[in-house]
Amino acid sequence: MGTQLRLLLFAFVCMAGVLSMRVTTGAEGSSVFFESRDAVIRYENYRSCNECQAYEVVIFSDGRVLYTGKSLVKVLGEKWYQIDPQEVVQLSASLVRQGFFELQGSYVDKGLFDMNIAEISLRQEKRQKTVRFHYAANMSRPKPLVNFASEINAVTKTDQLRCPALVSGRKLC
Repeated sequence: MGTQLRLLLFAFVCMAGVLSMRVTTGAEGSSVFFESRDAVIRYENYRSCNECQAYEVVIFSDGRVLYTGKSLVKVLGEKWYQIDPQEVVQLSASLVRQGFFELQGSYVDKGLFDMNIAEISLRQEKRQKTVRFHYAANMSRPKPLVNFASEINAVTKTDQLRCPALVSGRKLC
């Protein structure tokens, strides 16, 4: 009986750990993007390895941007700032034009735990889609996904907030 109880307790602790990881790294309902109808684009980079930056950028239709630095970034926590609303329209149109809504929902290999994972969400009129993918050069995923991430980071100028972050003596950006 003691061994069975220990196994049951071990299983419970493991499940609690898995569930807490999903709550802290998953996007469903955790972001202001999913709570606000004014949010148009969301990009999140998850920390799934020891040297991976974790941050989220939510872009609103009026040009407001909410950056949230989570780990291994220059600016930790929330920072609100403004970009030109026309840039939001152009960025959204670019993602649609390049086929964002036609992509699969996930390009993540569930067997890889130490690879950086990113997620992009786009809302346009009555359509909304989230795509999750490995952000690594050698992974099989549609090339536009990394381009989308680069476009979002360029328009929102997140390099100023993310970099320089040094890990093991080297710059991440």
